[in-house]
Amino acid sequence: MQKKPWYRNFLNDLIEALPRGERLLDVGTGPAKLLQILRREKSMECTGIDTSELMLEEARKELDGEEVALFCVKKDESFPFERNSFDHVTLCNVLFNLEPETCYHLLEESLHVLNPAGKLFVLTPTGRGGFWKLSRKYFSWQNLSMYIWYAATRSRARAWAEKHYLESYAKEKGLRYTTREVFDGFAILEVICGD
Repeated sequence: MQKKPWYRNFLNDLIEALPRGERLLDVGTGPAKLLQILRREKSMECTGIDTSELMLEEARKELDGEEVALFCVKKDESFPFERNSFDHVTLCNVLFNLEPETCYHLLEESLHVLNPAGKLFVLTPTGRGGFWKLSRKYFSWQNLSMYIWYAATRSRARAWAEKHYLESYAKEKGLRYTTREVFDGFAILEVICGD
């Protein structure tokens, strides 16, 4: 799905929020579409981690020589990076699919490797909008996989939004939390930072 035109639209607000030339870790990178864009368009120093070696092999093919570091990290394993290694950490289409304990672990590890002035960005579908709105905004034969994405993520995405998990986590840790709807209301961009 990351190769389809609509997926770039899903990522656009996140891409715009990230400054040029900084160090970024993408957690659950999959085939690394975000990292590919950030290397080419924002000259960021990119690193991706995933639990699937197959996904990382796909990422290596897609990156086609781009200087991006990729690491396979087992579920609930510590990230293989020093404290404060990254200016920003991203989690796209990841947390809402996981159990609370795994979410907590990923957030803890992300904050450990994030520098104190950095930001943690979480991009998640909302599960809202409906097929009619989806068709009005994005219908094209190239975007048919978006309907599959919407149907597959809808119930978990709504449950994630109702729990306000990240907002509660940030409050517990004394961190600043902001959120806004993006991608015409089909996604939400949540940001956690220390300042």
